[in-house]
Amino acid sequence: MEAKVSAAALSRSTTAQGAGGADRQPAAGHGEGRARQEVDETIENLVFYVRYHFAWEEQWYDQHGFKGLAAHTAEHELLTRDVIQLQTRLQEGKLVAAVPLMRLLQGWLLTHIDGSDKAAVAAVLRAQDAAAPISASVRSRMSRIEARG
Repeated sequence: MEAKVSAAALSRSTTAQGAGGADRQPAAGHGEGRARQEVDETIENLVFYVRYHFAWEEQWYDQHGFKGLAAHTAEHELLTRDVIQLQTRLQEGKLVAAVPLMRLLQGWLLTHIDGSDKAAVAAVLRAQDAAAPISASVRSRMSRIEARG
């Protein structure tokens, strides 16, 4: 299910941004209204996906006994709040460009996913390894994750 949601969200996001990203000019005939609608839809999809993915991820960490779950959940709550604030600013007409959204997502990718998520998965795999012998394939994945971090 997650892959389907992810693919759909990414597809809609890519469609909304086009090849030129956030700075893309509306195509002839689109007008500002269509570009605005695309940004609104992208943010709406992002809010849905953030909530869905974080709930799934937190449940997975909880099932695997991740000791840093409370702090990790707090990071998720901050991003969710920030995305909803951007959505509200757009709806109120206080934000007219997608640049703040792009900056938020770039920061999130660099800090949370590349840092916190990798560290959390590595911690879960280490804990599982300590609790019971693991297969060579899992050990190999753990080594690759730790090497990237």
